[in-house]
Amino acid sequence: MTPEALRGQLRGLAALGLVRPVSTGWALPEDLRERVRRDLRGVVGARLLVASPQRLRTPALSVGERVLARLCREAFFPHPVAARVPLRRVLDVQVMNSLLDEADQSFLAHGSAHLDLLVEDHLTAAPLLALELDGPQHRESPQRERDARKNRILRVAGLPLLRLWTDEREPPAEGLLRALLGWRLREAQRDPGFRWICPGPLGEGGG
Repeated sequence: MTPEALRGQLRGLAALGLVRPVSTGWALPEDLRERVRRDLRGVVGARLLVASPQRLRTPALSVGERVLARLCREAFFPHPVAARVPLRRVLDVQVMNSLLDEADQSFLAHGSAHLDLLVEDHLTAAPLLALELDGPQHRESPQRERDARKNRILRVAGLPLLRLWTDEREPPAEGLLRALLGWRLREAQRDPGFRWICPGPLGEGGG
């Protein structure tokens, strides 16, 4: 927004009595300021703070995960795709614990256990499909054992999982990921119950 456009918006707010000019710029009227303070204290119990990178965190995605997330948003539109989602946010831990052994329960409860990508229903936000991008380290212990445990937990939960394998040490190219995703989705298309969440060209076997 340009400075002139911002000033125009402030003048419009001033005409409505929502702000007033002061020597240092613009301010809320005192009665409105007190009302905002009261609402924040009584309703949400929060203070207005300026956003800071030190306080805000975003998922630490690899280059491959970022590219795959973008491809999945194309493939599964309009369903949203979330990244680095903790397992315990996706699954009902209390219910799952009655179905898992102690080792699986501990894995599920651990904060670092997550899904690389999760496709969610755009209407209900229900989990539809999990995706994992696996590099060479996933063929070695202990990562291989963790993958097997995650596979088992998701199978018990009834949440479909697609794993995309790449042997490249360097970040996989977009073309490779598109081909891998298309291939895995074509395999999934053989399951009629899976077919409806694969709209778009990749879900139809493109790529």
